[in-house]
Amino acid sequence: RFDHIQQVISPSQFLCDLHTRAVVAPDRIVVSRQGIELVDLGMPKLFPKQPSDRVRVTYLGQIAELKGVHLLVDAARQIEDPRLQVRIFGDLTRFPDYVAQLRTRIGSDSRIVLSGAFKGGERLASVLADTDVLVVPSLWYENSPNVLLEAFAMGTPALVSDFGGMAELVKPAVTGLRLRLGGGLERP
Repeated sequence: RFDHIQQVISPSQFLCDLHTRAVVAPDRIVVSRQGIELVDLGMPKLFPKQPSDRVRVTYLGQIAELKGVHLLVDAARQIEDPRLQVRIFGDLTRFPDYVAQLRTRIGSDSRIVLSGAFKGGERLASVLADTDVLVVPSLWYENSPNVLLEAFAMGTPALVSDFGGMAELVKPAVTGLRLRLGGGLERP
């Protein structure tokens, strides 16, 4: 079927490379980042960053093992600083066994909170205004997550797994840092 396609639009170089390795001729692929409508998100001027004496880390997304949320919990548990605050936003009902595992890992650490899901651009802007760093610790290939574009629009840097299309979005020491799975930060 790919022989009959004149042009493929890929939202990341990562996906473009996958298509090329599969069967699509490179001259048939155009890399074009997706855009997102930020009208509902609001302007950073309407939701300025809120100062805090805490280090506010946020995860926004699906609460599923392949998203690596447990890696964030485990890393946070290794940091003894009481100023650390980790908020994990997402649907807590879809994978109840995984959520139960997260609760066990969190234990009595009040710095780490499973905050549940929310809807609406204004709420998202409010959460990001109260966030110092967004963490996307995925264990699978992300293509080009909108949550990163939304975070960057609000001036929020990101710490992401260093593979897939999301790694392309993060410019080390500019828009965030990339984390090598199993071994520390990528140095800019």
